[in-house]
Amino acid sequence: MRLLARHLLGLAAGAGLSLSALEAEAAIIDFESVGPAGTVINSQFPGLTISRTGSNATDGPPVVLDTANAPLADKDLQSPFEEPSGSLPSGLSAGPTEPGFILISNNNDDGCGDGTCDRVNDDVGATLRFDFDETVALRFLDLFDLDDGTSSARITLFDSKQEKTVDGNLVGDNSSVTVDIAQFFGGLQTDVSAFEVSFQGSGGLDNIVFDPPGTDVPEPATLALIGSGLLAAGALMRRRRRA
Repeated sequence: MRLLARHLLGLAAGAGLSLSALEAEAAIIDFESVGPAGTVINSQFPGLTISRTGSNATDGPPVVLDTANAPLADKDLQSPFEEPSGSLPSGLSAGPTEPGFILISNNNDDGCGDGTCDRVNDDVGATLRFDFDETVALRFLDLFDLDDGTSSARITLFDSKQEKTVDGNLVGDNSSVTVDIAQFFGGLQTDVSAFEVSFQGSGGLDNIVFDPPGTDVPEPATLALIGSGLLAAGALMRRRRRA
């Protein structure tokens, strides 16, 4: 079972809820099964196209990186990742420490023409874009290593064109954070046709959770209970690690 699916099950237990329906309906995009490190990512996931945008879009494509064997050029992408160093605002919580493969913008295009880049390392100041064939309800995503802790990651939602920034000062170097989109943006985001994550420095992402088109959206009260369960489960896991 994928890591974020385990998050959802743990969160349900903490809230005293059954998540069988939510788990069945939610789509979870991770990057464990799309190929070896360096695999170029674009249209491997049905209904979703992933690309790199902006003025430096030709530097290198989106690729998967193995955090258990990160390149020597950037050991900050080596797992295990750390917990955020600061007090986090609503919608942010400690993310997975051993994510496996994550998505980055590569800082070069060496050998990428065959679908697998020869050298893999994340680029600075890159923007990753995710275009859905139909609008979805965006739920969660995980961010990793916001450079040296002083940079940030800006999340932009389309069609609503809402933007919000994850402050690297609150997250810290070599850390992992889970973004609860509904809480972070102050409400359910059910009409997302695309979203972008723009890294001021380096960084990567994983575990994109969304409700596919036609999915019944849980009531806000249910989501609040689920969120409470997630916080409780996260606190319990952290206590167990420190024991």
